[in-house]
Parts: sequence; C-alpha cells; structure tokens
Amino acid sequence: MIYSFNDDDYLDIRQCYDRIFVPYHFMFPSHKHKGFEIMYIVNGNVSVDVYDDAGIRKVDIYNLFPGDFIFLNSARLHRLRVAETGARIVNIEVTSCREMLYAGQRTLGRMAKYDDTLREFFNYDPETFRLYDDRNLFDTMFLLVQKYFIAAENKVNDMVLHNLLFVLLIDVASLYLDSLHMYRGHAYIKKA
Repeated sequence: MIYSFNDDDYLDIRQCYDRIFVPYHFMFPSHKHKGFEIMYIVNGNVSVDVYDDAGIRKVDIYNLFPGDFIFLNSARLHRLRVAETGARIVNIEVTSCREMLYAGQRTLGRMAKYDDTLREFFNYDPETFRLYDDRNLFDTMFLLVQKYFIAAENKVNDMVLHNLLFVLLIDVASLYLDSLHMYRGHAYIKKA
C-alpha cells in the first residue's frame, strides 16, 4: 500500500494547480507531503532534488522535460528547481482521510479491489519515480485541476473529481508497471 495509506482510507485532493514558474525558480527549503504528489511537466525543464530523511544530502536528482511526470511519495523530502527556460507544471497532491467526503466514495482498498493494475501498483509501494507520459495523462490531470477549482469555488466535494483521480491513478499505475516489466525484460536479454 502507498506509504502511510491504509485500505480503509479515503483519498482527498489536498491541492492542485496548473502554474507557470519563472526561470530559475528555486523552492527552498526541501519539503515533503502528507500524501503523494504527481507533478507533470507541460513545457520547460525542471529538476526535482530528493534528499535523505534529515534533508541534508541529495540522494537523487530527477531531470524532467515536457511530457515527463514524477510521482513523489510522502516519505521523500524534495525540492523543485526550474531551469532557465521557465516551466508550466500541472501538479496534484493527494492525502488520505478517515471520513467519506461524499456519499458512495470508495476507500483505497475498495478501489484496488476492483482494479488489478491498482492492486499490483499499491503492492509495490512505490516511493518516487519519473516516467514519460504516453497515455495522455495530461488530459486527465488538466480536467482534474479544472474540476478541483470549480468544486472549491462551490464548496462541494465532487464525485466526478474523485472519479478522475481514480482514472489518473490507474493510468499512472499502468505506466509504472509497464516500465517495471520492460526493465525486467531488458535485464533478461542482457543476461542472456
């Protein structure tokens, strides 16, 4: 299961945005979230520095380009650096909560129960990974951000919003699992 999430938790979208960052934007200090974050690079170049638990030593640097996205789990301290090009980023932060946000909302466990891809993804308990979008993830993320602001303006929790999140998670999970299977395939070929 995703770090710090339980089967009986509900997903809540804590924050999301479609934002243009100025050249050389540097997020300081490093931070982490209570849930997970999906950051999609629409244009420009950015780097995400991932730090050790103390926030002192960089353990990874992810260089992201248009069409790339990064999944950051709550356990990872990180910081964003925007290149001289500037960047447009669509971002979604998701947390868990104990209370149902609208009638009929599925728990994380029920979501995984109905979808093999999600169940396998959650079993891997991914921390941080970067992938290229070849499934039109951007369309779902962009719709989700638009719907989020409409729901926030009307002060309502919306089933459509969470259904879009469900679709997004299935797409992210599918891309992640495909990358694992492809990596294993390359390893077997190399070994042979």
